Amino acid sequence: MSDPQSPKPLALEECFPALLQDQRVLKLANEILGGGAQRVFELMKEPEPFSHVGLAEFHDAVIDLLGEAEYLDSAEIECMTSYSTTSSFDLMEFAGVFFVQNLEFGNIGYFLSADTAKKAAEESIGFKWDDPGAFSFDSKVDEL
Repeated sequence: MSDPQSPKPLALEECFPALLQDQRVLKLANEILGGGAQRVFELMKEPEPFSHVGLAEFHDAVIDLLGEAEYLDSAEIECMTSYSTTSSFDLMEFAGVFFVQNLEFGNIGYFLSADTAKKAAEESIGFKWDDPGAFSFDSKVDEL
């Protein structure tokens, strides 16, 4: 049973309201869907929103745009990975949406605050962001 206090990652589409405040994302919505933010919200109300080719294309374009995210913070833990004995977790932000990315584990999920993103990474991987040396070997890293 999951902890109700545990930070729950959001799906990217749950972040569309925040992302659509950014002019680059809004421009994509206009170019791809021809109706800006309002068109995105209309399509998201449909029972199968991603069956609409334009919305799926918009979603993929937003993912590409996240490549321009701003680096905010990093935590490095010692663990055996495919590449080395350390693994770096980077806190990234784009248009008010935060995510933690890692070469080995991928994207932890999307969040609307930096603190929630860090807490989710800590719980998901098993380390303390401000004290990565306190890495727990009971974490999911050992299961890989």
